[in-house]
Amino acid sequence: MTKLLCSYCFEPIAEIDLNDISVPLRSEMFKSVDAVHEIPPPFPAGIEWLDMKCPICKLRPFYSEDRITIQDDSGKRDIKISNGFKCDECGNIYQHESSLSRHQKEKHD
Repeated sequence: MTKLLCSYCFEPIAEIDLNDISVPLRSEMFKSVDAVHEIPPPFPAGIEWLDMKCPICKLRPFYSEDRITIQDDSGKRDIKISNGFKCDECGNIYQHESSLSRHQKEKHD
């Protein structure tokens, strides 16, 4: 799992699976930052991204609906969320159409 950071205070506020994140952002995509110690998920169920607030600094934790700040093995970075391009044959999702095209030629031709 990857940690979601607030884009303003840079505190970790949720655990996310990058494969489950897509636009529009939904509160159900964000899991507890520490479920072992029973910390609840950061956002109430059913709210839109405009109404989500960082539990630490109380600001909206995203600059825009399609950009989030994460921390993973590569360090802290902003990423753009793309709904991606899905391979009809195997279901793999790619961020760029050219990556999907290359995959299809290499794997399915």
